[in-house]
Amino acid sequence: MAKKVIFSMLLILVFLQIVSAQQPAESKTVSPCKVIVGGKAIDLPMPIYPKEAKISKAFGKVEIKILIDENGDVVSAEAISGNPLLFNSALEAAKKAKYIPAMCDDKPRKTDGLIVYNFARTENTEYFIASKIEDFADLKRNDKFYEAVLNLSENDKIAFGLPDKNFHGEKTLTRGEFAEFLRKTLDLLSNRATLAGINPKEIRLYKPFNKNKLANTNEIKDFDDSQPFADSVRVLLETYNIALVNENKNFNADSVVSNNELIEIWQEIFGEEALPVNFPKLKIDTRLFTRGEFAIFLNESLEVLTYKVLPN
Repeated sequence: MAKKVIFSMLLILVFLQIVSAQQPAESKTVSPCKVIVGGKAIDLPMPIYPKEAKISKAFGKVEIKILIDENGDVVSAEAISGNPLLFNSALEAAKKAKYIPAMCDDKPRKTDGLIVYNFARTENTEYFIASKIEDFADLKRNDKFYEAVLNLSENDKIAFGLPDKNFHGEKTLTRGEFAEFLRKTLDLLSNRATLAGINPKEIRLYKPFNKNKLANTNEIKDFDDSQPFADSVRVLLETYNIALVNENKNFNADSVVSNNELIEIWQEIFGEEALPVNFPKLKIDTRLFTRGEFAIFLNESLEVLTYKVLPN
């Protein structure tokens, strides 16, 4: 994947805007009856957003015409409108739907129905990669984290902002963003070691952090391949054997990381010597890291870690 990390390459969410079939129509294939009752949906599975549709940025409504049998099962489905790239996913979901059987004069019968899915696109939220500190519109020289972001963006090339081209040093660091910073840090250190003719494994640059012993991202319950940090989560696990998941194997990308938790993870991976002196592990601190505070933390830690990679 490209080095530019996407916080939501498209951040496309799939949901059912109309989650029930329309009132089943009188079937043209059977004799009419005086009263039709039932036909209400009792289970409408969610369609999966197809990978090819993500790449093509396909979205919008898809209408699926269905035939419901006497048991309330969907026995046939036909896409009648929408983007063709979304048809297969919508059809697969529609065929799994379940209905209360329609009754014709107290007898179950087949009936037609319509399901409308809406594949909705939200605002594009790509991470913003700055080539120079001035590219971050909200940074000022008197910001306490200015020098740290300057080094991380211009020297280390691992700083990133949000889609509005601001760094947002005041915002709380999310787990997704932490995963992105961590992956960039490990890649940076590995590249520096390689350029110096040193095998990163020989100097024990880092230690694995995989308490659940996950093998791949398929084992992360809430992993979403369309999310911006997905590539970093995958690289952390498959290249570095690091899985930032909880005991339930959830990543919880939008949640925040407490001061103590982040420092504990950092120490486990890089060793206690990599902790900046202003961020001691042994004090009880449940505060949350802001992006600016983490920039200071990471910048100071990189000074130690770079020396570890290039001792001479």
